[in-house]
Amino acid sequence: MTSIAEPTAEGERPASWRSRWSLKQMARRPEFGAFVATVVVYAFFAVSTRGAGFVSVDGTAGWLDTAAELGIIAIPIGVLMVAGEFDLSVGAVVGASSIIVAIGSTIFGSPIWLVIALSLVMGAGIGVFNGLLTVRTGLPSFIVTLAASFSVGGLSLGFARLLTNTTTVSVKAAPSGARRFCRELGAGQYLDSGGSA
Repeated sequence: MTSIAEPTAEGERPASWRSRWSLKQMARRPEFGAFVATVVVYAFFAVSTRGAGFVSVDGTAGWLDTAAELGIIAIPIGVLMVAGEFDLSVGAVVGASSIIVAIGSTIFGSPIWLVIALSLVMGAGIGVFNGLLTVRTGLPSFIVTLAASFSVGGLSLGFARLLTNTTTVSVKAAPSGARRFCRELGAGQYLDSGGSA
């Protein structure tokens, strides 16, 4: 014999809905700890830096800018770790991409969109190579990406020395169109003060 659930009155939620959203049930979820830690850290810095602009629009833009850069890298790495794999070559690939953009746009005078596209293709190529090598050989991703990290780091340093005879590249002030673009994003003060990008 099957039982038929009693219909609830309009606007009334079933009891299971209330128990699902109780504080006790939410505290059992794995992401609840991360949420509480985020709130505690934010509250700590908001209180300890009061008056210094941490919670202002400019202060929030400052720490969110850094958080965005780290998040763009951390989210795919987190996905890999959930799958039980590692990618230790990320730092070397980010450094090599920076070298490609800096040398291509300053020393060789290439358009910025071209050198950014080239660095993205290089990063994707290294990732595909690491993935194929891991899958085809059965080697642990830890070993493959560790070797790739040393290889990419050494090659980027070697090519930078070969092409420019130095390992540092100064980025000049942007032209007026880019200056206006940076001003609209809130980074114009760096260009106006002659700071490096």
